[in-house]
Amino acid sequence: MNRNFVSGRSTAPVCSHIAAAAAWLAVGAALLPAALTGCGQANGDGGRSGSRSDAASDAASEDVELAAAQGPARKPARLRQAWTPTASLKPWRTIVLHHTATETGSVESIHAEHVQRRDAEGKPWLGIGYHFVIGNGHGMVDGEVQPTFRWNDQLTGAHAGSRDHNETGIGICLVGNFDDAPPTDAQQAAAAALVAELQSRFKIPRDRILRHGEVRPTACPGRLFEVDSLLP
Repeated sequence: MNRNFVSGRSTAPVCSHIAAAAAWLAVGAALLPAALTGCGQANGDGGRSGSRSDAASDAASEDVELAAAQGPARKPARLRQAWTPTASLKPWRTIVLHHTATETGSVESIHAEHVQRRDAEGKPWLGIGYHFVIGNGHGMVDGEVQPTFRWNDQLTGAHAGSRDHNETGIGICLVGNFDDAPPTDAQQAAAAALVAELQSRFKIPRDRILRHGEVRPTACPGRLFEVDSLLP
């Protein structure tokens, strides 16, 4: 008997329909994963956007962004590499702001002047009294922040005219005479960034960020230096 005939009727059409259905099921099975991961592939990430590992990574990224939006972390912030000293950090408690009261200046020129000075006991200074200097384009690049040896070695400053503020205060000096003209925009931006990092790292409150004139009687850092504009 011919196997393609049962009860006098051909089974070929039935078999062909079954084969076609099986083929369509196979195609559907192949397409289903692609359909499920198609969004990830469209994003150019190889279809991994919907995976659990990527979901966890996305959640971690969101946590980081949220923490940043909420303000300073509970742990002290790390200083950027260029401002990280070679010595172990001291527990600084104050920031004291100065100007050079000159039109030009640099770390080297200020150091050359300060090394000629003597303290109240007649001992010569080690050199530049500040921890940081910010240039104005005349002697240093406009807005350039340079740490001095006092910061790199975490040494007491010689800038405040007060023993306590020299020992616990970070001295920041901006090149310029701010009785005649305000700091440049680049200096202002650089000073704001530096103060913000130091304030965050050492948990220095706003009322401990001082003009030199708040420590001792002096016009420094000049009447046109609006210190409040540096603070958040």
